[in-house]
Amino acid sequence: MKVPVVLLMLFALTLLTTLPGESAVVPLSVQELTLDSTVVIRGVVRDKDVHYSDDARGQLIVSDFDVSVLEVLKKGAATELPGRLLVEVEGGRIGNIAMRNNEAPLVQLGEEVVMFLKPHSHVQGAWLVYGCFQGKLTILDGMVREAMNQSWSDLRQEILGHVRNSGK
Repeated sequence: MKVPVVLLMLFALTLLTTLPGESAVVPLSVQELTLDSTVVIRGVVRDKDVHYSDDARGQLIVSDFDVSVLEVLKKGAATELPGRLLVEVEGGRIGNIAMRNNEAPLVQLGEEVVMFLKPHSHVQGAWLVYGCFQGKLTILDGMVREAMNQSWSDLRQEILGHVRNSGK
């Protein structure tokens, strides 16, 4: 009878262990997302361009989203923000070839979003979503889709409170 218990424990450890070269998404609070990102915006996704990256990461399929900025909730001191931002997300489809990063946020054309962003290290003027899929939230009918029973108004106040209390 001890063998099945040991096997179950090994199986459980296997599920909880990340292999070398793999990553796991670390849960982040709204406070951590806010304080550790360079920019927090509310915007609308207007356009999408899918292409192969040509940078140091190799040949990845990436999707560039054109996001119209409706409101800036946080921006770094030296950060200049235009009315539209280019946000790159790993994954997309080019012809019959598709790539998906399960940690990347799902972004849809036309949706209203809150994004926690950091500057792209390989593409001048572009941004990356901080915190993987956690760093992109969808506002639908005044509610935050990814947060149970949280209104956009409450989330906005929470983000602005974290920014105010941090002095950033």
